[in-house]
Amino acid sequence: DAFEHSMRRKEERLLICGAPGTGKTIGSQLFAHQFLKQNYGSISRNIVYHDCASKSDEANSILLFGDSKTIGNTLQLGLFERAVGGVLVLDNLHALSHENQNKLKSIFDSEFVPSVLGEGSLSISLIKFVGTYCTDYQKKIVPGFLEAYAHREIDLPSISDLNQELSKVIQYIFEQLCQS
Repeated sequence: DAFEHSMRRKEERLLICGAPGTGKTIGSQLFAHQFLKQNYGSISRNIVYHDCASKSDEANSILLFGDSKTIGNTLQLGLFERAVGGVLVLDNLHALSHENQNKLKSIFDSEFVPSVLGEGSLSISLIKFVGTYCTDYQKKIVPGFLEAYAHREIDLPSISDLNQELSKVIQYIFEQLCQS
């Protein structure tokens, strides 16, 4: 129900949390595709996916908040600017440093992110946000960060909690993937 509700609300940010192996990444990607399809009729808009655990702290900072330096003649845009009009999926938020979590929290508190292009600020209302974090790493989350990030939180049950429901979950995901 929370998944469906959040899909209909364009202004909300969604946070998917759960234990390792519960399908948070697949769920976030499925949500991004379904959200664009339901609200815009197609998935032709941007889906920008970033796994925070796969990059160094410095790389995460540059990708999230941009870099005004040029490399050759190419300006490096931040993830926010690449996701305008679409969905930004930030997987494994618990892997961000406290400094980067605080920077991200400041952006969500202010509702604006500075433009890397030097043209002022970008309203984050132009982007749908989906984030995931692993509940096993709850201690790595800065106080107040999750509340700033999410308007709606979905807590996925562990696979052992699903027992008889697992086949229904797999069937639902399979049907959704086949439809899209």
